[in-house]
Amino acid sequence: MGKDKIEQGQKQCSKCFPPAELTCTPSRNMSWSNSSTWCTKNYTGLMVIQNREQHDYLKRELLQTNKYWIGLRKNSSVWMWYGTSRKMESQELWDPNEPNNIKENEDCVEMSIRRNEPERNGKFNDETCSKTKLALCYTGNIIRQYLYLCISYVKE
Repeated sequence: MGKDKIEQGQKQCSKCFPPAELTCTPSRNMSWSNSSTWCTKNYTGLMVIQNREQHDYLKRELLQTNKYWIGLRKNSSVWMWYGTSRKMESQELWDPNEPNNIKENEDCVEMSIRRNEPERNGKFNDETCSKTKLALCYTGNIIRQYLYLCISYVKE
């Protein structure tokens, strides 16, 4: 697994893994809507996890314990990957007892990186969309051959 550096304006990313997307986060927390806008403006969008391999890779490579917005959102009571027609089918990626809509209007999804809790690392939680978190963005498409990972690179 190579770690070749690439430069993109003020952005610096590391080439890490096939199949190819560019995963990036801004250096400040934002609401889900602002995160989606930021990711779409600067990349393709909020991260849409295509398969178990990508999910496992993100769990390993996102080193900072944090909660990240991903491109999963409730649409008429159905969890959909934003910008696609794909439904969230698997319950195994959710934290135990999630999604629960405990605070009501929990229509957006965060992915939690928990280094101290391996069994819960990378699990999903439904959350109120107005809460602020880091965004996990991607660019590219599934046909390419590398996944790029960028964390906290935006220069204010």
